[in-house]
Amino acid sequence: MRAASGEQPASSRMPERPTTSDSASHSSVSPHHLDTRLTRAGFVTRERRSDNRRVQPVVVTDAGEQLFLRLRRGAASFDGRLLAGLDAG
Repeated sequence: MRAASGEQPASSRMPERPTTSDSASHSSVSPHHLDTRLTRAGFVTRERRSDNRRVQPVVVTDAGEQLFLRLRRGAASFDGRLLAGLDAG
Protein backbone atom coordinates (compact mmCIF):
# COMPACT_ATOMS: atom_id res chain seq x y z
CA MET A 1 0.00 0.00 0.00
CA ARG A 2 1.34 3.41 -0.93
CA ALA A 3 0.70 6.68 0.83
CA ALA A 4 -0.94 9.55 -1.07
CA SER A 5 2.51 11.02 -1.77
CA GLY A 6 3.50 7.87 -3.68
CA GLU A 7 5.79 6.67 -0.91
CA GLN A 8 5.21 3.50 1.03
CA PRO A 9 3.89 4.03 4.56
CA ALA A 10 6.59 3.70 7.21
CA SER A 11 5.03 0.48 8.49
CA SER A 12 5.58 -1.30 5.15
CA ARG A 13 9.14 -0.16 4.47
CA MET A 14 12.01 -2.55 4.99
CA PRO A 15 14.43 -1.50 7.73
CA GLU A 16 17.70 -0.01 6.55
CA ARG A 17 19.57 -3.15 7.66
CA PRO A 18 17.05 -5.99 7.62
CA THR A 19 17.32 -8.95 9.93
CA THR A 20 17.06 -12.51 8.65
CA SER A 21 13.44 -12.59 9.80
CA ASP A 22 12.70 -9.41 7.83
CA SER A 23 14.19 -10.91 4.68
CA ALA A 24 12.52 -14.28 5.11
CA SER A 25 9.12 -12.70 5.69
CA HIS A 26 9.10 -11.90 1.96
CA SER A 27 9.67 -15.52 0.95
CA SER A 28 8.54 -19.03 1.77
CA VAL A 29 11.95 -19.93 3.24
CA SER A 30 12.51 -20.14 6.99
CA PRO A 31 14.79 -17.45 8.45
CA HIS A 32 17.30 -20.03 9.68
CA HIS A 33 17.48 -21.83 6.32
CA LEU A 34 17.81 -18.57 4.39
CA ASP A 35 20.51 -17.22 6.67
CA THR A 36 22.52 -20.45 6.78
CA ARG A 37 22.62 -20.98 3.02
CA LEU A 38 23.36 -17.38 2.11
CA THR A 39 26.01 -17.03 4.83
CA ARG A 40 27.77 -20.27 3.89
CA ALA A 41 27.76 -19.21 0.24
CA GLY A 42 29.33 -15.86 1.18
CA PHE A 43 26.42 -13.74 -0.09
CA VAL A 44 25.57 -12.21 3.31
CA THR A 45 27.19 -11.76 6.69
CA ARG A 46 25.60 -11.32 10.09
CA GLU A 47 26.58 -8.60 12.52
CA ARG A 48 25.72 -8.42 16.19
CA ARG A 49 24.36 -5.15 17.46
CA SER A 50 26.11 -3.78 20.52
CA ASP A 51 22.83 -2.55 22.03
CA ASN A 52 20.96 -5.87 21.53
CA ARG A 53 23.05 -8.97 20.85
CA ARG A 54 19.95 -11.00 20.00
CA VAL A 55 19.43 -8.93 16.85
CA GLN A 56 21.77 -9.80 13.99
CA PRO A 57 21.37 -7.53 10.96
CA VAL A 58 22.05 -9.19 7.62
CA VAL A 59 24.59 -7.41 5.41
CA VAL A 60 24.86 -8.21 1.71
CA THR A 61 28.45 -8.85 0.63
CA ASP A 62 29.98 -7.79 -2.70
CA ALA A 63 29.44 -11.36 -3.94
CA GLY A 64 25.79 -11.16 -2.86
CA GLU A 65 25.35 -7.88 -4.70
CA GLN A 66 26.86 -9.36 -7.86
CA LEU A 67 24.58 -12.39 -7.61
CA PHE A 68 21.54 -10.14 -7.15
CA LEU A 69 22.44 -8.07 -10.22
CA ARG A 70 22.97 -11.21 -12.32
CA LEU A 71 19.64 -12.68 -11.20
CA ARG A 72 17.85 -9.38 -11.81
CA ARG A 73 19.20 -9.25 -15.38
CA GLY A 74 18.04 -12.84 -15.94
CA ALA A 75 14.59 -12.08 -14.55
CA ALA A 76 14.28 -8.96 -16.74
CA SER A 77 15.29 -10.99 -19.79
CA PHE A 78 12.73 -13.67 -18.95
CA ASP A 79 10.03 -11.03 -18.41
CA GLY A 80 10.83 -9.52 -21.80
CA ARG A 81 10.51 -12.87 -23.55
CA LEU A 82 7.29 -13.63 -21.70
CA LEU A 83 5.73 -10.29 -22.57
CA ALA A 84 6.88 -10.52 -26.18
CA GLY A 85 4.89 -13.72 -26.45
CA LEU A 86 1.78 -11.90 -25.24
CA ASP A 87 2.25 -9.10 -27.77
CA ALA A 88 2.59 -11.60 -30.64
CA GLY A 89 -0.73 -13.30 -29.85
